[in-house]
Amino acid sequence: MSLILSEQYHSDKNTKKSSVDSVFDAIMLSDASLGIGEDELYLVIDEAMTNAMEHGNRWDPSLTITVSAELQKDFLSITIEDRGEGFNSQDVNIFSSIDNKLKRRGRGLYIIKQFALTRWNDSGNSITLEFRTRN
Repeated sequence: MSLILSEQYHSDKNTKKSSVDSVFDAIMLSDASLGIGEDELYLVIDEAMTNAMEHGNRWDPSLTITVSAELQKDFLSITIEDRGEGFNSQDVNIFSSIDNKLKRRGRGLYIIKQFALTRWNDSGNSITLEFRTRN
């Protein structure tokens, strides 16, 4: 196991893009050889971090999200945790259904689940994304 990143980012709309860029760049500088393209990886990171900042922390710039990334033998693991109350992760299939893929709002989990294996902690305020690596 190799730790790529462990950082906190403020839930600020004005700095969200630079936060996503920072996470993406750290992963790209690692030795990760992923089974998905760079555009897809960026999209998933962006959606997951946006969800944490928007829905978890309600864009409160005084609150942070924690992002960690680890490269393991067969996969890259990215965990994003917000300071919110979380949600019932049993309902994730409702939020990630194909019906949401073309809606302006609510398509984030659908997109995430197309490219990453996902799991949430019990309280629903932390998501772990897993991406297979090419050996």
